[in-house]
Amino acid sequence: MGVQAAIQLRDISINYGSQTIVSGVDLSIEPGEFVCLLGPSGCGKSTILSAIAGFIPVQGEILSYGVPVKGPSVERGVVFQNSEVLFPWLTVQENVEYGLKLKKIAAKERSEMARRFIELVGLGAALHKFPKELSGGMRQRLQMARVLVNEPRIVLMDEPFGALDAQTREVMQEELSNIRQKTQSTIVFVTHDIGESILLGDRIVTMTTGPFAKIKSNSKIDLAYPRNFQDPAVIELHNRLRDEIGEEVTKFLSEQGIGSKVQ
Repeated sequence: MGVQAAIQLRDISINYGSQTIVSGVDLSIEPGEFVCLLGPSGCGKSTILSAIAGFIPVQGEILSYGVPVKGPSVERGVVFQNSEVLFPWLTVQENVEYGLKLKKIAAKERSEMARRFIELVGLGAALHKFPKELSGGMRQRLQMARVLVNEPRIVLMDEPFGALDAQTREVMQEELSNIRQKTQSTIVFVTHDIGESILLGDRIVTMTTGPFAKIKSNSKIDLAYPRNFQDPAVIELHNRLRDEIGEEVTKFLSEQGIGSKVQ
């Protein structure tokens, strides 16, 4: 018997009102994989992530380690694009300890666990600071620590670096790659950035534009970390993915009567 999938989507369709956003999606993600969902805005990638998290109902079936997903679970931690989910009245350490406190873990143990993950994301010098005292990149690190400390089997990330400036984003991408190597978590990462998906992913799943969005391609990346963007294989992959996404954007614009051609 093979390894049980960490996540399995079976013929998933997702509706908002009378509108079908995602239609007939099948996808299997193995334990420890880093899978990027890539596509233009409106292609349903964040909707799929929300469904895996258990936030929205679906037609079809989603399984997490063989168990049907019926709602949110601590086994599936979510890192959002913005840091508004942090508690502004709690310090860095208190934010990270919050979930452990709800689990009724003893104060000494949860303090030690929180500090370990705070150090892991490079915030050891900011233990007693409040979110408003942190930069955008530091707040995203804090969000990751707060999710990772609960040791979820699956980490779901919805464009977590999308609101950051380019330099901070690069630092966070490298940080996430390092954290992933240390924790070996299964990660599903939503992005519209082709370079980011190549830098981070073991596999890149592209989506067609919505409505009725489907999986367009499913590419395994057999390249060692860290990835070199001067590598001919990386350039070839980037160009292919760019063309795939470009086709979908052009199709969308044409359907809107704009008729622009993506360069």
